[in-house]
Amino acid sequence: MEYATLNNGVRMPRVGYGVYQVSSEECERCVLDALEVGYRAIDTATVEMLTTMGKTRQV
Repeated sequence: MEYATLNNGVRMPRVGYGVYQVSSEECERCVLDALEVGYRAIDTATVEMLTTMGKTRQV
């Protein structure tokens, strides 16, 4: 995975995974799959997805 180094020295992934227009039912599976293959920047896109993201983060 490629990273960009920010002015404060933090490395940020250049590519992220977005869940825009993903149903709540599919969001948890999609995010878990993305994390499994190496994504570390997850764009939740909407407040509705935050609940699902919270459940996923507990894994």
